[in-house]
Amino acid sequence: MLGRLPKTDLVQALFLECVAAQNAFFRHASTLEQDAILRGFIRNELIKEATRLTDIVYLPDTVLPRLYLAGYRFLCDGNYQSAKDCFFESLEQDPSDNFAAMGLRFALPRTGKPMDAILEIRGKIGYGTRSFGRTGISTQGTTPLAELTSAFLMTGKYVEGLSTKRLQWASLKQHFGSKFLNYEPFPIDKQNSSLFVIGDDGVGDEIRAAQFYGQLVGKFKRIIISCDPRLANLFSVSFPSITFVPVSRRRKGLQTPIASNAPRLYGFTQKVADILTEECRPLLQSADLITLSQGLFYNFFAGHIKKPDPGPYLLSPKGRRLPNSANLRVGLLWRSHFSSTWRKLMYLSIQDFVPILALPGIEFWSIQHEIDEQERQFCRQHNIQLIEDVDLFNDFDGLATYLTSMDLLIGISSVPIELGAALGVPVWLLGFSPENYWLRTAGGLDEYDRFTMNSIVIGPSSKDFSASRDTCCLEVFSEVRRRLENYRNSRGVMNTLVATG
Repeated sequence: MLGRLPKTDLVQALFLECVAAQNAFFRHASTLEQDAILRGFIRNELIKEATRLTDIVYLPDTVLPRLYLAGYRFLCDGNYQSAKDCFFESLEQDPSDNFAAMGLRFALPRTGKPMDAILEIRGKIGYGTRSFGRTGISTQGTTPLAELTSAFLMTGKYVEGLSTKRLQWASLKQHFGSKFLNYEPFPIDKQNSSLFVIGDDGVGDEIRAAQFYGQLVGKFKRIIISCDPRLANLFSVSFPSITFVPVSRRRKGLQTPIASNAPRLYGFTQKVADILTEECRPLLQSADLITLSQGLFYNFFAGHIKKPDPGPYLLSPKGRRLPNSANLRVGLLWRSHFSSTWRKLMYLSIQDFVPILALPGIEFWSIQHEIDEQERQFCRQHNIQLIEDVDLFNDFDGLATYLTSMDLLIGISSVPIELGAALGVPVWLLGFSPENYWLRTAGGLDEYDRFTMNSIVIGPSSKDFSASRDTCCLEVFSEVRRRLENYRNSRGVMNTLVATG
């Protein structure tokens, strides 16, 4: 319970006290109590602590957390076949277990299986209590639906994948009827109508969806879009004819209290209340049409709206921060601020960038938000420039001034990278994991990113993710190094030509 509350000092102190008490009690607990303690630790992202407990006390096979904690250890160690076996056995015994299901989703592609292999397994064993004991693919409930959505998206079936999200917003469809476009095509005869766009999903998702906002202008007489407050000024400057409503969100993985005390929109679902406030109710009621910002991607992949031309679609309100440099200026990003058990498998560490850091003629900058002291120290030791006068997590206007000063951004998809791409800075996303690579490349068709503008995805040359994580990273960074050298050299030739007239 404490793990789900905002992390005030008091809550955190009580949480740690509970963890210590459970650790001390574990040796003397019954098998059922040990099972419950391990499950509680896992739910609260205490994977290392839970694994340590399984090492110091013998546990029978009936304690399933022991089995899938072993699977997670195998997964992190690169022993993917053993990981798959552990997760599969766990899921067979309890098809409703989220941790085992997620582990199997990550293990399967690393053993040479396709990204949607989980669906065949689910078709045989079902979802346990989540599908009332029935086998087959279930589309009811968030976890089964998430598996179906992910499997489609990861194999390049974008229209099918996005269509499954309609079930998440059924309450809005039921209430607003035909005027709520729930991952449905835009009507072509509504030019004199007003449109309300609900900014949904994460901040990076909002930034990506904004690539389509310019196409809405002129098609509707009035456009209102809700957005994260940190984006309101940036969006308003970039799209002056659109009205943006700042809405503080409740976001998964963020346990700090939201900045606004505005009452949430009641009468629908928790998901709706997390992204909308009562301030939005009259705007929703008065709009002729309502849609979701991620629904714009559905319309793009279905061919109802076009992809914008390459280049910036957002404007930096304060211009550039840094003067031009003779060196190639490259921004680096290795993780998101939210580092969960499974997300860590799709993130890098700053140490992974070592193969490119000694290249001459390149000025590296950290654009990492929420950077910690160890990462900061590594950057200083390796001459990676730090941005220390802007809060990269909260001041997007200030961050934009640095991003527009970069020649190139390299890393994983998170807000600084997505914002830089929106400002027109070329982006190289690093597809060192199957999740990072297959999602963005329509199942590996080519390197062009299907979601982020001005972006390509660089994967391992073998496209074989059954190799260890470190091997995949080395392959990716070997290719990044080669391209960086070419980029630097071609830029140097161009500068020489300009200087000599």
